[in-house]
Formats: sequence, C-alpha cells, structure tokens
Amino acid sequence: NKKPKPWKVAIYVVISTIVAICCAIFFYFMWRHRRKPR
Repeated sequence: NKKPKPWKVAIYVVISTIVAICCAIFFYFMWRHRRKPR
C-alpha cells in the first residue's frame, strides 16, 4: 500500500508539460511553414 511520492508526481507532470509544449510549438511552426503563401 505505497503511495507515489509527491515530488515524483510533480517531476512527471513538469516533464510531461514541457514535452507537450515543445511538441505543440514544433507542430505549430511546421504547419505555419507548410501553409506559407507564395
């Protein structure tokens, strides 16, 4: 009956958030680059 440590959960949440933001920025720039008007 062990509970996960709060700091481990916090680290996991922070890393997940950073990765999600990086992916969102990457896809946003890819999408913008693709739809560049000529």
